Amino acid sequence: MADKSGKTILVVDDAPENIRLLSRISKESRYHIEVADNGAQAVEIAQTLLPDIILLDINMPVMDGFEACARLKEDERTCDIPVIFISALDNIEDKAKAFRIGGVDYILKPFESEEVLARVETHLALRHLRVQLEQANLALSARVEELTNSRELLAQRERRLSAFVNALPNLSFILDEQGCYLEVMANETSFLAARPDELVGRLIADVLPPMETVRILDAIRQTIQTGKITVMEYEIPVVGGRERWF
Repeated sequence: MADKSGKTILVVDDAPENIRLLSRISKESRYHIEVADNGAQAVEIAQTLLPDIILLDINMPVMDGFEACARLKEDERTCDIPVIFISALDNIEDKAKAFRIGGVDYILKPFESEEVLARVETHLALRHLRVQLEQANLALSARVEELTNSRELLAQRERRLSAFVNALPNLSFILDEQGCYLEVMANETSFLAARPDELVGRLIADVLPPMETVRILDAIRQTIQTGKITVMEYEIPVVGGRERWF
């Protein structure tokens, strides 16, 4: 049963005295301990229990620490578990190999309990930060994808609206509350007294007869107050002195 820390350390060593010492250090620091006395057993336990960190000896029977670490790093279930080598091998070649195959640290035997604990806590903290960063990146990627999809959906709607507006035989425009033209769209402009771009920024009171201006402003107010579509018809003079219904 795991203890209050919720963190599990797998201690791998074929020397019983080292197992006892490392287990005591870990238990005093409120970590849950699993033990193995060879590399093959360590790989099997790690694949099953997924410990938070592994303390791994090198010279062991059945499978040494180097091969065990290599197998752990090849398995997607265990490749991210930090491996700290603890060994009496003091030559630079062994240290370099330990890091090359995926170890995160190397502690020489005989070791001090304070050093082992400090390194364990450091690498556990680093792993926690790495997991948080990965989760943040996943969340950010999901948000970016969501925004991309939203923009594409908006672009599709804009294209449909544009196609709809362009298919209208008459005139369409956007007004603000005061009756100012914000946008004017028309497939046919020959009947207009002014070009669409000349109307933008002007008030309908400057363009339409007074009676029609009042009717349209009333329709705008009614639409804003009710939140519903308002349908109206009106007649205004166009080019050539003719009257045209809209």
